[in-house]
Order: sequence, then C-alpha cells, then structure tokens
Amino acid sequence: MAWQGGEPTLMGVDFFRRSMELVERFPPSRAACRAHFQTNGIALDDEWCAFLKEHQVLVGLSIDGPRDIHDGNRVTRGGKGTFDLCSRAGSTCGSMGWTSTSSAR
Repeated sequence: MAWQGGEPTLMGVDFFRRSMELVERFPPSRAACRAHFQTNGIALDDEWCAFLKEHQVLVGLSIDGPRDIHDGNRVTRGGKGTFDLCSRAGSTCGSMGWTSTSSAR
C-alpha cells in the first residue's frame, strides 16, 4: 500500500490511523501488507513519527539533492527553500528510533 503524490500528510494523521485500522481489521488473505509513504517531510512532527514507527511504515523523504538544488526546486509559499525543513523531519523521526530513506528526483 503506497501513499504518494501531492503531499499525503495533508490528509492528517487521523486519516492514516483509520486506514491502518481497516488494514488490520480486514487483512489481505494471501499477501502481507506493508505501507509506504512518500513525503517532503515538512509536516512530520513527533506525532507523525510515532505513528509511522508504530506501524512500521517505510517512509521516503523527497530531497532533490544538495541544499542549493533542493531549495531551487522546493520552496514554501513565502518563497523560502525547504531543505532545512525536510532535513528536520529525518532528525525528528530518527531521534525516536525510526529511520527513513531519501529519494532524489
């Protein structure tokens, strides 16, 4: 099960809690179900990271390369680069014992 495209965190953590409850309640009969989440990481806080770790969700952080390249491609509404915000997500979740992968486009 993969959540990607747009920014999945915009749905809020409660949406994903309910999704995982449904998967646990109605598991696939012939296959294991793993969750994968692709995000820019900006919204990942302690609550998100705890949820992702609890459900062993494989998370990819979208980083476009070094700061200058990333910030040239990904900016806030105010026009500021998001490299530090994305990097913070990895640190926040890492401090809770959860790890992520990074993907460059």
